[in-house]
Amino acid sequence: MQNLKQNIPESEFISIKPFKNVNDGVIYNTSYPINGAYVFIPKTAKNPEACLEYLNFLAGNGGFTIFHGFEGEHFEYDNGIPVVKDAEYNAKTKDWTRHDLFLVGNQGYYKTEDEFMNATAKELPGWEKYVLENYNNAIAGTRLFEPTFSAPTMVEQSANIQITNDTYSVKAITCPPAEFDAVVAEWKSELQKYGLDDIIAERTEYYNSID
Repeated sequence: MQNLKQNIPESEFISIKPFKNVNDGVIYNTSYPINGAYVFIPKTAKNPEACLEYLNFLAGNGGFTIFHGFEGEHFEYDNGIPVVKDAEYNAKTKDWTRHDLFLVGNQGYYKTEDEFMNATAKELPGWEKYVLENYNNAIAGTRLFEPTFSAPTMVEQSANIQITNDTYSVKAITCPPAEFDAVVAEWKSELQKYGLDDIIAERTEYYNSID
């Protein structure tokens, strides 16, 4: 976003509100599975104790420092929330490694969603309003947690489906409005080559089997 602003100063990002379900008018928000993420230590690990020690380190002040840095250098507290001092400096000194090293969370330590959103918005100077609007849109609606079921055909054709979705999502976003419906129809047609109807049938069968 910063590069876009430098190249096209008048450019603007707009956060689009999620669409309502056409059947009942409700916004459904797909969320991560309730179980969250797993960190596995394989049997082949030479030092499993060191792995556990590192995870414990990340779950405390060590993880906080890896992600947020040092008070006074990388951030200052604002009402108890760590707020970035200089995003450009942080990007050069620590941010390029923090996500790889911080294995026990996505975005640092915060007590509430509001704290997270406000602190994260400060990491993109000039885009704070967009970031806040985007996060608020991202959490809007009724949350539905992703099931653990994977349709067999989806697993078998996952690579082809991913490539197709990546290709046509860009086409659908960038095409002229008059061509949108045709692009979506072509998108569905391409997915049918990789078992779209079978995937829907497999998921429907699983859904109907749940009490």
